[in-house]
Amino acid sequence: MKCLNVKGWYGWYTVLKDKKLAKKLKTSDYEFMYITRGIIRLSPDSALGFSLMTNEINTKKYKKLFRHIKSYVKARKDLT
Repeated sequence: MKCLNVKGWYGWYTVLKDKKLAKKLKTSDYEFMYITRGIIRLSPDSALGFSLMTNEINTKKYKKLFRHIKSYVKARKDLT
């Protein structure tokens, strides 16, 4: 489990690997080697749960998609 700290809010995520696909060189269009599952607070009474399914992690595209997920978080107003 990895911590998230985005614009004053907190959350967690984890990356899981599909063991059945680990040895495959190529996957079909509907198979994904990794799933990133997480949740992050948006306000004191709401949270955003997310799933990101990919065949590679830590690539430019993966990082761009993760930034997109974090873009839904608005800055915490009570931090002054």
